[in-house]
Amino acid sequence: MMRLFYAVNFDDIVKKRLSDIQNALRAQATRGNFTLVDNLHLTLAFIGEVTQDRSGPLRQIAETLKITPFELKLQGLGRFRRDGGDILWVGIEENKSLASIYNKLGGQIAEAGFTVEKRKFTPHLTLIREARLRPEFDLTAFSGQLEPIVTSISKISLMKSERSQGRLTYTEIA
Repeated sequence: MMRLFYAVNFDDIVKKRLSDIQNALRAQATRGNFTLVDNLHLTLAFIGEVTQDRSGPLRQIAETLKITPFELKLQGLGRFRRDGGDILWVGIEENKSLASIYNKLGGQIAEAGFTVEKRKFTPHLTLIREARLRPEFDLTAFSGQLEPIVTSISKISLMKSERSQGRLTYTEIA
């Protein structure tokens, strides 16, 4: 079985900027599970556990999905509140190209016989899970000081998630 998802991957320059934000947050966190720099991505569709023989149509979707390159702006920090610690993320400015790809991808996944999540698409890039920040730290003020990150997107990847030597790793398979 393979745990699969579709994602936008980022180049090393973007990952370095995101890592710098993580490091600034690390200094203000009393605890947190920080996403490894190599794992920073934007999830478009989570598929879940799939057998090797059923992965073919999913690979084909990634390989044939036509994308006109577009700019994506990563801007602002936010959080999803959780009892065990918050999820801190970088937001994505509303983008019609991204929304169109998300909808097209969802349709193709459903046509291939896989279940598609029904919740509203809230594009974000997770920086920290189970985060606890110092009470005096003002996340909103910190977020307001950050420069947006603008990058060009030209590909959607099918990714495999697995644990290797106790670490979560994501590998592009199509």
